[in-house]
Amino acid sequence: MNTTHTLLFLNLSGGEIFIVFLFILIFFGAESIPKMAKQLGKIMFQIKNATDDIKRDIKESTDNIKKDIMDQVEISNPIKDIKKELLEETQISNPIKDIKKELDESTKDINI
Repeated sequence: MNTTHTLLFLNLSGGEIFIVFLFILIFFGAESIPKMAKQLGKIMFQIKNATDDIKRDIKESTDNIKKDIMDQVEISNPIKDIKKELLEETQISNPIKDIKKELDESTKDINI
């Protein structure tokens, strides 16, 4: 890792940044620099808000699409429906379980 004392802003060193600031000061003047900085700050704020809005819209759209897909998967899953029907049928019409239950109940009454 390079530990030199250079400011890495767009790959410019401290001296180069100083020259750029000096040029801006001479070209625009001391009075207009704060106005320009304020305007630049407003523009950056607006860009940040716009990108946040776009990100939120994209996330909401993808969430809605995911929800719709999951709803369709739940609705049109025939294997799940068949499994559910089979489980219901086996629970309702299992005569062996019914006979075992009756036998167990009858042996409780006898007290063997």
